[in-house]
Amino acid sequence: MAKKVDWGLKSSGPVVNGLQAALGLGAVTAVADYAAIHPIWALGAAAVGAGGTLLVRGMQSPNRVIADLARWAGAGGWSFSLLSGLADWSVGSVATLAGGAVLASCLGPAIDRREQAAAAALASGGISSGGLMLGSTARECAQWQQALVRVYGQVLRGVVVENVREWPNRYGKDVDVLLPANGVTSDALRRGLPGLATVMDLPRGCPIELVEPEGSRRRVVLRVATVNRLNADIPYPVDGAGVESILDGIPFGEHADASIASAPIREDSWLIVGKRGSGKTTLLHGLTATIGSCRDALVWHIDLNGGSLTQPWIEPWLRGEVARPPVDWAAPTVDEAILMMRAAVRMAKHRKVAYRGLKRKHNVSLLPISPELPAVEIIIDEGAEALAAAGRGKVAELANLLAEIQRIARDAAINEVISALRGTSDLIPAAMTSQTGVSICMRVEQDKELAAVFGWHSGVDYRDLRRKGSGFVGTDRGIQQFQSWNILPAQIEEIGMRISRQRPDLDAATARAGGEEYATRYERMRELFEDPDALIDPADSDSSAVLARAAAPVESGRWTVTAGWDDPGVRREQVRGVLVPAREDEDIVERIIALMDERGEDRIPREVAARELTGGDDEELRRRVAEAGGPAPRSIRYQGLPARGWYRRDLEAVREVVSQA
Repeated sequence: MAKKVDWGLKSSGPVVNGLQAALGLGAVTAVADYAAIHPIWALGAAAVGAGGTLLVRGMQSPNRVIADLARWAGAGGWSFSLLSGLADWSVGSVATLAGGAVLASCLGPAIDRREQAAAAALASGGISSGGLMLGSTARECAQWQQALVRVYGQVLRGVVVENVREWPNRYGKDVDVLLPANGVTSDALRRGLPGLATVMDLPRGCPIELVEPEGSRRRVVLRVATVNRLNADIPYPVDGAGVESILDGIPFGEHADASIASAPIREDSWLIVGKRGSGKTTLLHGLTATIGSCRDALVWHIDLNGGSLTQPWIEPWLRGEVARPPVDWAAPTVDEAILMMRAAVRMAKHRKVAYRGLKRKHNVSLLPISPELPAVEIIIDEGAEALAAAGRGKVAELANLLAEIQRIARDAAINEVISALRGTSDLIPAAMTSQTGVSICMRVEQDKELAAVFGWHSGVDYRDLRRKGSGFVGTDRGIQQFQSWNILPAQIEEIGMRISRQRPDLDAATARAGGEEYATRYERMRELFEDPDALIDPADSDSSAVLARAAAPVESGRWTVTAGWDDPGVRREQVRGVLVPAREDEDIVERIIALMDERGEDRIPREVAARELTGGDDEELRRRVAEAGGPAPRSIRYQGLPARGWYRRDLEAVREVVSQA
């Protein structure tokens, strides 16, 4: 007996349901076409159907809403095309209707299965199904959730990954995480972030950062860099850092998502740690440019390594091109640094008393800084060397003064930015580290050096710092990776001259408290930075011995060489060439480069060049170099000692310009 055909409209599977829907829509459209109904009615009917769907499902199943809206749009569009004449009644149009209807009908069961799986996952700690989420996003949420459970184990059983949002620059993603209601904190999550980055196989240099937004303690955001855009130089902004007041915070680079890296400085001291070659000094140059450009701040420098941090900033002032230096006070020696810090302590104490009425007037607890009452930011390049030697000689007083300023001067708007090779207790006393508001760690070589700055289990990995200038900055917002701006020598000179003309003067009351030391600082700065011998402490027997050896000429064949420059204590016995004093008509720049070639060096102190080329007449040498278009002598380090002289690259640049003229 033949099977009876079922002509009922009950559900018989997605294919049959789809064909039934297509048959119904085709019949309705045919009748409307015969009756010459306006095509706009097709779109109106679809809109009404979509609105009904939103009312019924809008608060229940976002994924089903999307599918149903797509169905209504397809049905309305097909009917409109037939009624308007954009398409005709043909086999193709009918096939399109049938195929589309079957496909749309199959979406429902697929979505139902997905939602059932999501509900089951949610019941056992799975992903949330309460938000509007594309399938690809849902899969990514599931991946992150599985990774979290894999790394942290049972402690994160019940964690919910609510969403994954791509950064605008497409270099990373934000992962929204809802911690389980079992008491686990964000600190526990932070400890395992390096392991989580490994499980997710992120590129080296792409750490995971944890951000705690306002609101629920259970909600955190994982900031995940997927492309290491910080593995490249980022130039210091041509038009400046864009800040006019230190109250706005100080920018110094960029984060992986291209946002500006900045930190507060009005109330906070800074600690910057990193090995040699990590980019600390370049970062300090950038801070000098940015802070110095603020209308309400002055920059002081302490650089016990020969003043190399300060030298490029004050060269225009030394040449007489500006009336005052951009760095209000610079100390390249321990003695000068002690004078500076004694004055700073007096200034801080005086400000506390002298401006009590001003604070009452403004109803504030901190000194209200302004262009008339500027803050003083003391930048100390590798000053931890002084702290490490505390207890021996003069540096003990300097270390105590640095610690005292950090302890008492925040209210008085006198703060410190201290750079060091390491943040460990052998260089930075724990009392000073604990009072640091902003911590920056650049490239280091061991976990313990990173831990000394941020503590153990900080969630950052020193191996992610791949490039000079890269680092982590810790503030009250958490710990974030950054790449510092790279400021070039030409920018330093340009910005320095602008700062010289625009920076404020120290208020009269504070200047008086600084005493004679502050009033006569420019005279000492000029002497110290123009005479490299003044940078050497005669009490330092080792330095004195080296200088004595370097100054002693030794006969070697037809010309004299200076022993000790390549290796103090080791005399050169071989003759590299024949060198005679330079005649007045000879190119002095070429002769200095030739002298470097003879000595196998890329730099040379002016004393050595003068002895070999102008019979020891230093003034004559400088005059001839200037007439040849060469640069003035600058601060250099030669065999570990501070000196004034020239680098080969600077002289070769002059030679190239002359050759092209």
